[in-house]
Amino acid sequence: MEQYNTDNLWLLTKSQHNKKTAIENKLSDQQLKNVGRDWWKKVLKNKK
Repeated sequence: MEQYNTDNLWLLTKSQHNKKTAIENKLSDQQLKNVGRDWWKKVLKNKK
């Protein structure tokens, strides 16, 4: 069974989820390891 970090479990709208997935596909694994919830909130709020 895969363990999840509960700090990384937060609710997104379908639109936010789709934007987040698109951004994740453009970032390297190392970049993804270094971004947190606050960064995602800022990016998703400003991303059009």
